[in-house]
Amino acid sequence: MNNNQKDHLTNQEKNLIAMGAAMGAGCRICADKLYNLALSLNIPENKMLKAFDLGLDAKADAVKTMKAKISSLIVNDKVDDTDANEIITQKLATLVRIASFVTANSAPDVLSEIQKAETHGITPAQIQICVSLAKMVRKNAGAFSDQEISDETGGSASDTEEACCPVSPNPKGASSCSCG
Repeated sequence: MNNNQKDHLTNQEKNLIAMGAAMGAGCRICADKLYNLALSLNIPENKMLKAFDLGLDAKADAVKTMKAKISSLIVNDKVDDTDANEIITQKLATLVRIASFVTANSAPDVLSEIQKAETHGITPAQIQICVSLAKMVRKNAGAFSDQEISDETGGSASDTEEACCPVSPNPKGASSCSCG
Protein backbone atom coordinates (compact mmCIF):
# COMPACT_ATOMS: atom_id res chain seq x y z
CA MET A 1 0.00 0.00 0.00
CA ASN A 2 1.49 3.36 -0.99
CA ASN A 3 1.30 6.49 1.17
CA ASN A 4 -1.47 7.99 -0.94
CA GLN A 5 -3.71 4.96 -0.32
CA LYS A 6 -2.76 4.86 3.36
CA ASP A 7 -3.74 8.52 3.79
CA HIS A 8 -7.07 8.11 1.96
CA LEU A 9 -10.39 8.42 3.78
CA THR A 10 -13.55 6.91 2.34
CA ASN A 11 -16.51 9.12 1.49
CA GLN A 12 -18.38 7.60 4.42
CA GLU A 13 -15.49 8.39 6.80
CA LYS A 14 -15.24 11.97 5.51
CA ASN A 15 -18.97 12.48 5.91
CA LEU A 16 -18.98 11.09 9.46
CA ILE A 17 -16.08 13.40 10.39
CA ALA A 18 -17.96 16.37 8.92
CA MET A 19 -21.08 15.35 10.88
CA GLY A 20 -19.12 15.50 14.14
CA ALA A 21 -17.62 18.84 13.14
CA ALA A 22 -21.12 20.20 12.46
CA MET A 23 -22.00 19.45 16.09
CA GLY A 24 -18.88 21.25 17.30
CA ALA A 25 -19.78 24.25 15.15
CA GLY A 26 -23.41 24.18 16.22
CA CYS A 27 -24.48 24.20 12.58
CA ARG A 28 -27.96 22.71 12.31
CA ILE A 29 -28.12 23.31 8.56
CA CYS A 30 -24.81 21.46 8.13
CA ALA A 31 -26.19 18.60 10.22
CA ASP A 32 -29.30 18.39 8.00
CA LYS A 33 -27.32 18.43 4.77
CA LEU A 34 -24.68 15.99 6.01
CA TYR A 35 -27.39 13.66 7.34
CA ASN A 36 -29.03 13.60 3.90
CA LEU A 37 -25.66 13.02 2.28
CA ALA A 38 -25.02 10.18 4.75
CA LEU A 39 -28.32 8.58 3.73
CA SER A 40 -27.27 8.72 0.08
CA LEU A 41 -23.97 7.05 1.06
CA ASN A 42 -25.91 4.29 2.87
CA ILE A 43 -24.27 5.09 6.19
CA PRO A 44 -26.12 3.23 8.96
CA GLU A 45 -27.98 5.49 11.36
CA ASN A 46 -26.12 4.05 14.37
CA LYS A 47 -22.84 5.30 12.83
CA MET A 48 -24.41 8.71 12.17
CA LEU A 49 -25.66 8.93 15.73
CA LYS A 50 -22.21 8.00 17.05
CA ALA A 51 -20.53 10.70 14.91
CA PHE A 52 -23.05 13.31 16.11
CA ASP A 53 -22.56 12.21 19.74
CA LEU A 54 -18.77 12.31 19.45
CA GLY A 55 -19.00 15.85 18.06
CA LEU A 56 -21.21 16.94 20.95
CA ASP A 57 -18.88 15.24 23.45
CA ALA A 58 -15.94 17.13 21.95
CA LYS A 59 -17.90 20.38 22.22
CA ALA A 60 -18.55 19.60 25.91
CA ASP A 61 -14.81 19.04 26.37
CA ALA A 62 -14.17 22.42 24.73
CA VAL A 63 -16.48 24.01 27.32
CA LYS A 64 -14.44 22.35 30.08
CA THR A 65 -11.27 23.74 28.51
CA MET A 66 -12.77 27.23 28.56
CA LYS A 67 -13.83 26.83 32.20
CA ALA A 68 -10.24 25.88 33.03
CA LYS A 69 -9.10 29.02 31.19
CA ILE A 70 -11.44 31.14 33.28
CA SER A 71 -10.06 29.54 36.45
CA SER A 72 -6.54 30.39 35.33
CA LEU A 73 -7.54 34.02 34.78
CA ILE A 74 -9.78 34.63 37.78
CA VAL A 75 -9.16 33.15 41.18
CA ASN A 76 -12.57 32.29 42.65
CA ASP A 77 -11.60 32.79 46.28
CA LYS A 78 -10.88 36.46 45.56
CA VAL A 79 -14.32 37.09 44.05
CA ASP A 80 -17.00 38.31 46.42
CA ASP A 81 -20.23 36.89 45.05
CA THR A 82 -22.54 38.22 47.74
CA ASP A 83 -23.93 40.68 45.21
CA ALA A 84 -23.79 38.25 42.28
CA ASN A 85 -27.19 39.32 40.99
CA GLU A 86 -26.12 42.95 40.90
CA ILE A 87 -22.74 42.38 39.22
CA ILE A 88 -24.25 42.28 35.73
CA THR A 89 -27.59 43.82 34.92
CA GLN A 90 -30.27 41.75 33.21
CA LYS A 91 -29.75 43.91 30.12
CA LEU A 92 -26.04 43.14 29.97
CA ALA A 93 -26.60 39.45 30.78
CA THR A 94 -29.03 39.22 27.86
CA LEU A 95 -26.55 40.90 25.50
CA VAL A 96 -23.76 38.55 26.66
CA ARG A 97 -26.03 35.56 26.00
CA ILE A 98 -26.95 36.86 22.52
CA ALA A 99 -23.27 37.29 21.68
CA SER A 100 -22.41 33.83 23.00
CA PHE A 101 -25.20 32.21 20.99
CA VAL A 102 -24.02 34.07 17.86
CA THR A 103 -20.48 32.74 18.29
CA ALA A 104 -21.88 29.25 18.91
CA ASN A 105 -23.78 29.46 15.59
CA SER A 106 -27.08 28.82 17.36
CA ALA A 107 -29.56 31.00 15.49
CA PRO A 108 -32.70 29.70 17.30
CA ASP A 109 -31.16 30.64 20.65
CA VAL A 110 -30.07 34.06 19.32
CA LEU A 111 -33.59 34.79 18.11
CA SER A 112 -35.16 33.61 21.36
CA GLU A 113 -32.79 35.76 23.39
CA ILE A 114 -33.49 38.77 21.14
CA GLN A 115 -37.20 38.43 21.98
CA LYS A 116 -36.28 38.54 25.68
CA ALA A 117 -34.05 41.55 25.00
CA GLU A 118 -37.05 43.63 24.03
CA THR A 119 -38.57 43.10 27.50
CA HIS A 120 -35.34 44.42 29.08
CA GLY A 121 -35.42 47.66 27.10
CA ILE A 122 -32.60 46.68 24.77
CA THR A 123 -32.81 48.60 21.52
CA PRO A 124 -32.35 47.15 18.03
CA ALA A 125 -29.19 49.28 17.66
CA GLN A 126 -27.74 47.74 20.86
CA ILE A 127 -28.58 44.27 19.56
CA GLN A 128 -26.82 45.06 16.26
CA ILE A 129 -23.70 46.21 18.12
CA CYS A 130 -23.81 43.02 20.19
CA VAL A 131 -24.16 40.81 17.11
CA SER A 132 -21.36 42.67 15.32
CA LEU A 133 -19.04 42.20 18.30
CA ALA A 134 -19.89 38.50 18.43
CA LYS A 135 -19.21 38.05 14.70
CA MET A 136 -15.83 39.76 15.14
CA VAL A 137 -14.98 37.44 18.04
CA ARG A 138 -16.15 34.38 16.09
CA LYS A 139 -14.00 35.36 13.10
CA ASN A 140 -10.93 36.09 15.24
CA ALA A 141 -11.40 32.95 17.34
CA GLY A 142 -11.39 30.84 14.19
CA ALA A 143 -8.23 32.53 12.93
CA PHE A 144 -6.46 32.23 16.30
CA SER A 145 -7.43 28.56 16.63
CA ASP A 146 -6.33 27.81 13.07
CA GLN A 147 -2.97 29.45 13.75
CA GLU A 148 -2.47 27.53 17.01
CA ILE A 149 -3.30 24.24 15.28
CA SER A 150 -0.99 25.06 12.36
CA ASP A 151 1.83 25.97 14.75
CA GLU A 152 1.49 22.59 16.45
CA THR A 153 1.16 20.54 13.26
CA GLY A 154 4.04 22.20 11.43
CA GLY A 155 1.92 23.83 8.74
CA SER A 156 0.74 27.35 8.30
CA ALA A 157 -2.81 28.54 8.67
CA SER A 158 -2.80 29.97 5.15
CA ASP A 159 -1.44 26.91 3.32
CA THR A 160 -4.04 24.49 4.63
CA GLU A 161 -6.87 24.10 2.13
CA GLU A 162 -10.32 23.61 3.47
CA ALA A 163 -12.06 20.51 2.25
CA CYS A 164 -15.06 20.87 0.06
CA CYS A 165 -18.06 18.60 0.21
CA PRO A 166 -16.90 15.47 2.09
CA VAL A 167 -17.43 13.25 -0.94
CA SER A 168 -16.10 15.56 -3.64
CA PRO A 169 -12.70 14.72 -5.13
CA ASN A 170 -12.06 18.43 -5.79
CA PRO A 171 -10.50 20.12 -2.73
CA LYS A 172 -11.54 23.57 -3.94
CA GLY A 173 -15.25 22.91 -4.33
CA ALA A 174 -18.10 24.05 -2.18
CA SER A 175 -17.99 23.79 1.57
CA SER A 176 -19.41 20.70 3.22
CA CYS A 177 -22.44 22.77 4.23
CA SER A 178 -23.36 23.27 0.60
CA CYS A 179 -23.42 19.56 -0.15
CA GLY A 180 -26.63 17.79 -0.81
